[in-house]
Formats: sequence, C-alpha cells, structure tokens
Amino acid sequence: MLKDDRVTEMLASWRDYFNQRLPDLLLDLYSTDATFFGTSKSGLHRGASEIRSYFPSTYEVSFREWDVIPVASDSLLVIGTYVFGKDQPGGRDQLPARFSFVLRMDGGRLRILHHHSSLEPDG
Repeated sequence: MLKDDRVTEMLASWRDYFNQRLPDLLLDLYSTDATFFGTSKSGLHRGASEIRSYFPSTYEVSFREWDVIPVASDSLLVIGTYVFGKDQPGGRDQLPARFSFVLRMDGGRLRILHHHSSLEPDG
C-alpha cells in the first residue's frame, strides 16, 4: 500500500509550487488525463492545458488537515481542508476551503487524477 509520507510530500510540493507561482511544476503533479473543479472558476477543467489555464493564483495556500483513504491498490483519496490567503489593504483575506484529491501511482510516483476544491460554507 502507498505510504502517507508520499502523500505528505506531494501535498508539500503542491503547496510550494502554488505559493511560488510555478504552474509548470504544479501541473507536473497532475496526471495527463486529470480533471479539476477549482475554487474560483466554474466548470470542469480537463487535461493539462485546461488545468494549467487555472494557475497561477495571486493567493497563497496552507494545508490545515487531511485524511487518506485507500481506494485501490494504486490509488488513494485524500480529503481535507486548506486556507487560501492574500494580503489586502487593511488585513489579510482568508478563504477556508475543502479539497479532495484522487491520487494514482503513475510512473513510480503519485499523481493527481482528480482534484476538487470548494469554499467552506459559513457556519
């Protein structure tokens, strides 16, 4: 079975590439046939070029918590929460959100097969 430290490493890479505005490295974490429902743009993004058009963002992200659920011998579901933040005049804008990643072993490493992100509801 896949180890949680691989998931932690993948999430750290995703965070770092997102925060450093490195869309090519970020996109390399996704499978070539990946799908993505983003937080700030509507519609399903399919494949590398559509997913790349979503990035980079002007926000930074930090992961708060996550859980890993095996779904097959080569695949995991990772669900959790993260916070998007951006400095604004008068303070920092904070957008708490939920995420899910379906990860699959591909070429000896975990890649994102599907990513869903949505803002946390109030309350």
